[in-house]
Amino acid sequence: MPTAMVVGRVWYGLCTYWTENFSKLLGPGVPLCPVCRSPGFEATAEEWNGGLEPFEADHPGYVAVVAANREICHGRGVKILDLWRMATGET
Repeated sequence: MPTAMVVGRVWYGLCTYWTENFSKLLGPGVPLCPVCRSPGFEATAEEWNGGLEPFEADHPGYVAVVAANREICHGRGVKILDLWRMATGET
């Protein structure tokens, strides 16, 4: 079963792509999504993991959607929350 929890640093883009494997990102300079070339952000495991559980409490299934979309680019403007809404039928 895929997990969304990380151990090291994580990179997440403006396009839903996220990874712990920084060698998959485009560079040099600012790391970019290898699919759409979108810039993104870095977080520590503590920051990333700490944000998942509280959000899951109000959005059941959110962590599973995050996990299922590891290293998948849906393009700029698509948010993981949008994917969660589509998966659950929530609005």
